[in-house]
Amino acid sequence: MELSESNPVSCLRLLISGVDSSGKPCQQTATAHDLNYVGARLEGLTYAIAPGTRIDLCYKDVVVAARVIWLVMSGAGEPFRAGVLLLDPKHCPWKNALPHGEKVLRFPQRRKADRYKISVGIQILDEAENLIMETSTSDVGVGGCYVETNAPLKGGTRLKVLLCVGKEKLQTSGIVRATYPGVGMGIEFLDLGWKQTEQLYKFLELTFHLR
Repeated sequence: MELSESNPVSCLRLLISGVDSSGKPCQQTATAHDLNYVGARLEGLTYAIAPGTRIDLCYKDVVVAARVIWLVMSGAGEPFRAGVLLLDPKHCPWKNALPHGEKVLRFPQRRKADRYKISVGIQILDEAENLIMETSTSDVGVGGCYVETNAPLKGGTRLKVLLCVGKEKLQTSGIVRATYPGVGMGIEFLDLGWKQTEQLYKFLELTFHLR
């Protein structure tokens, strides 16, 4: 049966091609949930794909490019979950599967527990401007964080990020996705490895449950 806006679905089966976290080519199938016009949440991945990696998604013989923006592993031997962002939302292959009136651009939704109102130390380096900022987050998740500052950087600025997670420090690159003059900025993590992602996720889960 053909999909239509009057016949929305909650998930789809996709074929994913790319390279895994060790750099080896891989192909796997997964179900896509939280569908929207710019991305989705993938469930049931066999191979870990590092955040920031470009992948190809195939649905009904239509292939589109996407980028992994977060990755979570529930436990040893368990399937992976990931959030993906389409590189060209105009060619969203599942647009007819979405409910009418849901043409709102937004990042793939994660479980509520994947985003936390937690203050952790963060060091931000803007190499282009030779600027180092040491501050703290107002919220953080496996895909990025928000920093309150009266001098936010311009949208699109590439950064080096050092995030303090308990006694450990996680290093990654990032990009400023949202900026509000005099208020703060939202930063997306670009290449947080899956082991680091798991470490951050477990830290956030533990901190949340201890509150």
